[in-house]
Amino acid sequence: MRGGKHDFPFFLSIGKNVKERTENPDLLAVYGRLLAGSKNHLNAFVRNIEAVTGETYVAQRISQKEVDEFLGR
Repeated sequence: MRGGKHDFPFFLSIGKNVKERTENPDLLAVYGRLLAGSKNHLNAFVRNIEAVTGETYVAQRISQKEVDEFLGR
């Protein structure tokens, strides 16, 4: 947490640093599962937001390109 709020890009940067600095397969596996879970949650939230609003989701904290890649768009 930074400033009392969840900061998704900050957490991704931590994961990136861990991935870049370790060859420990257990840590890499955990990071991979956390990233996959984050992508799955984003996908579920976006799908529900779009179903409720009828509008295409617009990225708030990460780039639209990253969101679109996560969602397979």
